[in-house]
Formats: sequence, C-alpha cells, structure tokens
Amino acid sequence: MLYKKSGSVESNMNSNFNVNKYITCLILILFVSFAWKESFSDSTLELLNFLKIFGHQAEISISYLKKEIEKNPDNPNLKLVLGSLYLELFLEKESKLDVTLLNKAEEEFKEVIKLKNDESYAYFYLGNIAMLNKANKGKAIEFYKKAILYNKNSWGAYSLLNFVLVGEKRFDEIIKILEDAKKEIKITEDNRDKASSVFHNLALNYLMISDYTNALINATEATKLFPTKEHLHLLGICYFQKKDFQKAIDEFKRGLELDPNDKNVLIGLAVALSEKGEYKEAIEYASKANQLYPDDEEIKIKLEEYKKILKTIQKDGVKK
Repeated sequence: MLYKKSGSVESNMNSNFNVNKYITCLILILFVSFAWKESFSDSTLELLNFLKIFGHQAEISISYLKKEIEKNPDNPNLKLVLGSLYLELFLEKESKLDVTLLNKAEEEFKEVIKLKNDESYAYFYLGNIAMLNKANKGKAIEFYKKAILYNKNSWGAYSLLNFVLVGEKRFDEIIKILEDAKKEIKITEDNRDKASSVFHNLALNYLMISDYTNALINATEATKLFPTKEHLHLLGICYFQKKDFQKAIDEFKRGLELDPNDKNVLIGLAVALSEKGEYKEAIEYASKANQLYPDDEEIKIKLEEYKKILKTIQKDGVKK
C-alpha cells in the first residue's frame, strides 16, 4: 500500500522494490498503450496499418518485412517495424523466454541507428531490450536518455527511465530530467494524459526526498492536466504530508468519486480523517476497505485502532 500515516511514501515505495520482477509487466503495459506507435513517422504508421491485413500475425508480417528489406536495405522504417515485431512476438511468448527474438530485435534497432542516428524510438526499444534481456540498468538508462534527447515527448522513455532510476534510488537525477522535461514537452489536448505522468512522477520523487512543497506543486499540475484517481490519491498524500488534513480529505473523496472501491484512497481517507479526530467517519471508510479487502492486515490494524480510540473517547464522555 502506498499510503501510511508517517514517512509513508518513502518507507513503502522503497520496500520490496524489485526492478526485475516488474519491468516486463511495465514494458508490456507501455508497449500496448502509448509507447507502441507514439513516435513513428507517417510512412511507418502506414506500413503498420498495412500489416493489419495479416490479422496481427507477427510471424507472417516478419516474413513480409524481410523481403521488403532485401529490396530496400537502407530504409530505417522497415527495420524499425521489423525490430518492433520481434519484440512484440517476444512479449506475446514471454513465458517461453525466447531470448533469440530479443537478440533479433536488438540487431534491427542497431541497424536503424546506423541509418538514422536520431531515431528516438530505436533507442527506446534498445532500453527495453537491455532490461528484458540481461537487466542491464546502466545500458537501459543510457538508451532511454538518448530516446528523450531526440524526442522530448517520448513518454514511454520518461516513464521507464523514472522506473529504473527510482529503483537505483537516484532521485535527484530523475528529478532534474523531469524538471527539464517540463520545459521541453509540448502539451496538447491529445497528450494531456501522457504529459500528466511527467508531473505525477516528479511529485513522487519529491515525496521520496521529503520535499513536500514541490511534490504538491507537481501533483496539483498532474491532476489539472488529467484528473485520475491515481493523481488525486497522490495529491491527497501531498496535502497530508503538508499537514493540511482537510484538503487531503477533499482530494481523497474526489478520488472515490472516480472509483468508490479503491483500496489506497479508502485507507488514505480513513487515516486523514483520524488525524482530524473524525474517528466515526474514519471507521466508516476503514470498514468499507476491510469488507472489500478482507485479507489486508494493515487495514484490519487501522480499523481496530480507530475503534479502540473512539471507544476510549466515548467512555471519557468526549464526543467526536
């Protein structure tokens, strides 16, 4: 759980932070969402759309691309798509751990860079391969930074670079990169959701170094750009750390409007209410969280704690 009463973010986010365990899942999520076609040129996108006639059968598409590359060996777009398909095929068959596919993808992306040195997406993919193949964090960081150098709106590179550097506890370094990104990225109506992730990650990193003022500034901006329950939860945490418990309560409640059953928001709200001495309402939300997530021991402990405090208050004749 992200939220705890004191020292919450740092203690909880640092615990059990295993890059190797989560990297494949995170890359897959990015791959099939905003990272997949974000920075492809129009001609490359046309080719990808053409390949849809094969019903997304990567093996058939790969065979077709190889023949096209034989005719056009100096076309970086063809090699970029071929490498992408190798990586897609690996992700589809990840349980089989077919490293050969990763090696083939890596070879194609390196060929792309020889033909077009500023191809951001090739560097992004090479960063992914560095993590997936040998968990080479140093190489991955180098490639993600180059992806950003050649495309300031490389959202996937920002997210994964943040992920790796946080795992290395290099908070100051990623903060500088993301602060620079704020000055460079071009925010449009179409990318507000992706741009908000830069501000969200900045807020998290500022929390990790206990800079609650800058954390609040960036969490607020993330929420303005694209109000999600995750952004609202983070904003609530920032207010909590600033000891503005009422505003924390307000943001957590806004989060529950988007998802009434979110565990982190429910317990965050209960904790913030308890800080204000509103134990009856804190018990209400902690009880709901306990009903929804009966195996979560932390929720049970919080619930029992609030019940005992309220019982003591009522016994002493103090109404809360």
